[in-house]
Amino acid sequence: GADLSVLASWGAGEVVVHINPPDFARAVALFDPEVLEGVAVIGYWAWELAVVSPEWRACAELADEIWVPSPFVAEAMVRGLPEFGSPIRVVPHAVDRAPMQRLSGDERMAARRRLGLPEAAFVAGTSFSFASNYARKNPCGAIDAFRAAFRDVAGGSAGGGREAGARFVVRCHDVARHRRLFEHLVSYAGDDERIVVWDTAVVTCPIREFYGVIDVYVSLHRSEGYGLNLAEAAQAGVEVVATGWGLAPDIAARPQVSVVGSRLVVP
Repeated sequence: GADLSVLASWGAGEVVVHINPPDFARAVALFDPEVLEGVAVIGYWAWELAVVSPEWRACAELADEIWVPSPFVAEAMVRGLPEFGSPIRVVPHAVDRAPMQRLSGDERMAARRRLGLPEAAFVAGTSFSFASNYARKNPCGAIDAFRAAFRDVAGGSAGGGREAGARFVVRCHDVARHRRLFEHLVSYAGDDERIVVWDTAVVTCPIREFYGVIDVYVSLHRSEGYGLNLAEAAQAGVEVVATGWGLAPDIAARPQVSVVGSRLVVP
């Protein structure tokens, strides 16, 4: 139902189609073929693995150039699309043009009270969508890291201080379509009262507010095509702990980001 004939009147020289294969082919098909003959079609693609599927090669035939957000994705495209003779360019997301804004101190405390988080406690957290692949986002790894960091607190040997009331918050989207995975996550958190799992359809916590109530953003992902949450959390003044493998250089270079070593596994 989209009317894209307006391109002819714009006199556009380039059309950037920002959607991954196989949907890329369906998006290109919406355009008038005569209009496309006069423009360069650029596919802006993000991918999280070192291997691409055959449908990506088919979609590449429809593109004059491919843009990607990081060198990791570019390497995957070069390796996976050997017959693509046109440019594959790294064009990082322009995330700093409209950076994530920090909460004020008063806003932070008010949000913690509303969400049932101790005002003075150390709070770490992670946020993801089940639609972005549960195994790849690896929230269970983040829970493991929290428990490893605060095992003495859990055992009652740490005394007072912020650490004694430490919390870990997992904020997740798309629960309704991935109920079994959500149940696995809740089960993994178990009866550890320090760990809370929020279904965003039930607990209202916009992403800016989420960054505002945590002290550290933990992303022990198995790979990221870019990692928008990491950039946003850093912009919001939150310390970030993230897997270093394949991490976009413009994210890894941020002073708030601490990189964690890794080894390749089969998830």
